[in-house]
Amino acid sequence: MTRNPGLSASLIAGLFFLESKPIHADTISASIEEVHSALLDMGYEWSELEGCRLVFSRSNGRESNNERWGGYERIWNLNTILFDLDTRAQIVIAGENRVYAIEFELAASYQLLIDDLASFRGGMRFQYPETPWPPPAPGNIDEHTWEIQELFYWQFPDYRSMNYWIRHVADRAIVTPDTILRITYSEAAPLDMLNNALHEYSLISECGTERDSEE
Repeated sequence: MTRNPGLSASLIAGLFFLESKPIHADTISASIEEVHSALLDMGYEWSELEGCRLVFSRSNGRESNNERWGGYERIWNLNTILFDLDTRAQIVIAGENRVYAIEFELAASYQLLIDDLASFRGGMRFQYPETPWPPPAPGNIDEHTWEIQELFYWQFPDYRSMNYWIRHVADRAIVTPDTILRITYSEAAPLDMLNNALHEYSLISECGTERDSEE
C-alpha cells in the first residue's frame, strides 16, 4: 500500500486526536470513589487506590483459636488481575456461617510466582516442620516464624509487586503473599460492586491484564 504523500503530520495528529478518548480526572475519581464505597460497606475502615496499587485495611482481623490479630492490610497489584464483569459473588460455607466470596482470576504470568512461592513453602515445611508459615493464627507464631519471614524477604525482594496481606501481632507484622485472590463478605452486593468498580477503573487507568493477551 502506497502512503499518501499529501497526508501531513499535522493531519495525522488531528485524526489521532479525534479518535482518542481523553480520560478526565473526574471520571477516574468517580471510579476510585466506587471502590472505596464498596470496601467501606464491607467494613474496611481505610482504603487507597493509587495507580495500579490498591490497599485496604481493618483495625481488627478475624478471630482464630480464641486469639485475634491486631489488624491487617491487604495489598493488591491490579496489573496481576484479569477483571471480568461476568465474575459474580458465590455462596461459600465458613463453619456454621454462610458467606459470599468473589475470586479474581490472576494473570498467567503471576502463576510463575505462585509456583516459586509453593516451592519456598515446601522448603520451609521441610526445614521447620513444627512452624506453619504463614501462621494461621497468632498462637502458631514461634521463634522460627521470624527466621522464615527474613528468608522470605531475602528470596522475594520484590514482594511488594505481589498481592499480599500484612497481619499485625503485638509490635510486629507477618507478610502473607496471596496465591488465590479472594475476598468474602456476608452479602453479595458489595462484592459485585467492588468487582464492577475495579473493572471500570482498570479500563480507564490501563491497570489490570487484558484477557486477550493471556490467550
